[in-house]
Amino acid sequence: MKKAELSRRAFLGGAAAVAASGCVSVGRRSAKEIRFAAIGAWGMGRGTSLGLIKAKAKLVALCDANKENLAKAAKLWPGLPCYTDYRKMLAEIGDTFDAVHVSTPDHTHAYIAIDCMNAGKHVYV
Repeated sequence: MKKAELSRRAFLGGAAAVAASGCVSVGRRSAKEIRFAAIGAWGMGRGTSLGLIKAKAKLVALCDANKENLAKAAKLWPGLPCYTDYRKMLAEIGDTFDAVHVSTPDHTHAYIAIDCMNAGKHVYV
């Protein structure tokens, strides 16, 4: 019997549940590795990234307008490309990831999410 594949949308939904519950496994794995960028890399963003990583997604880029928070995240995940502007990140390395999580202040969520969706990215806000 062939195992059912997990869609990106279902994976991100499961990953969000994992992050919220503290569980380590979502049960099924996607046949394709999900690569994501963190927009808002510290605070809530750090927790969301850790949850997605536990769910077997791969963090490939960090973005945070707050340079101090970006430096903390870069220290936690060394070697990743770092950006202070998500638009520049999308333009320069957007082809290297499938999805983003947007963990920024409330008044900026919509604009960032719309720009990322328009760039063809799956978005978790």
